[in-house]
Amino acid sequence: MIRLFAAVNGEVLSGLGGSTTPTYTRIHFLLSELGRHPDVEIRSIRFGQRPRTGLFSLLYNAAARTVAAARSARLIVKDRPLVFFAYPHSMTAVQYRMLFLLCTALQIPTAVDIHDTIEQAHAVGSGTFAVSRRFEAFCMKHATVLIATSQPMWEHTRNKYGISGRQAIIAPNAFDEAFTQRYPGRYTGSNGRFNVCYIGGISRNRGVDLLVDACSVLHERHPCLRLTLLGPYGPGVPPETRERIERSDFIARKEIPREAVPSSLADVDLFVMPYNPHEPYLNYLSPIKIYEYIGTAKPILCTKCASLLDIAEEGGIAYVDYDAGEMMEAIERFIVDPGLRKSASEHLLKSRMQHTWSERAERVYQGIRSSLPGTG
Repeated sequence: MIRLFAAVNGEVLSGLGGSTTPTYTRIHFLLSELGRHPDVEIRSIRFGQRPRTGLFSLLYNAAARTVAAARSARLIVKDRPLVFFAYPHSMTAVQYRMLFLLCTALQIPTAVDIHDTIEQAHAVGSGTFAVSRRFEAFCMKHATVLIATSQPMWEHTRNKYGISGRQAIIAPNAFDEAFTQRYPGRYTGSNGRFNVCYIGGISRNRGVDLLVDACSVLHERHPCLRLTLLGPYGPGVPPETRERIERSDFIARKEIPREAVPSSLADVDLFVMPYNPHEPYLNYLSPIKIYEYIGTAKPILCTKCASLLDIAEEGGIAYVDYDAGEMMEAIERFIVDPGLRKSASEHLLKSRMQHTWSERAERVYQGIRSSLPGTG
């Protein structure tokens, strides 16, 4: 029997609600699918949080987290389950950092699911990270079970913190069954339409500026082209790129709840994943967006980040260098060649069921059983 306690707000396990962050998506679906096993029991503590609109809300939220952490500590000490931490999400609150220290001191087993490391803040963010480098090292060295979203991410973490003689469970991100329900068959386009889509934050090194440049030129040649950006602005976006997006008559940007993503992609003809592979950290990532693209079985254009090169059968994803001109040429090939789009979709249909949350949860389940005595 695997008894697991999730050191997250239990609201995430019950549903995504209005969340716009992919972090909640991974926590929700990975643990929900893991809980389908008859010999897995998952518990958590729910607590309410208010929008951070003032001092009262901040105090209320801190108090709610403190009460939830105290209740969690009591359950953990009493039952000694495997305690699951999403990193860095769980550790952004001091109350849950204290829970990890408690587990370590009492030798209660812990599982740390590594979504990102401290380099993420410098690669695509503002440079600030909610967890210190020292505490990150402590987590990686003292976790009983480590889960990584890609082999490059694990190798980077292992080498960085000198973690020898251990292996991590490799469980990349995935897509949920809503995608196959919404898109059960091969993609078919419509005459006179070509919609390009990018999902995710718009910040430094994500390549959205190159994508906007490429599509701006192509729109002059192919007026049918439209570009949709589904995500918020972040640090490092060139001012001219932001102004071009907001003033454009063919580019639309909006933010949508995560649960609305599958139904929002019906008119997309090409997805683009334009991350900068020259930024070392971006070669370790396993972004949820690339798997949700796969879940639609629609054509995908992707830059050559190391962790993304082998995730689909040959022909399912087109790869390009991090260059606006090459990106433009590749997008134009998809515009003028419906057969290329059809072929890409057929390849993705054959391989996409390898990338479901059910498959990822099975990896974690088997990894836990082999790592912890008494669960195999």
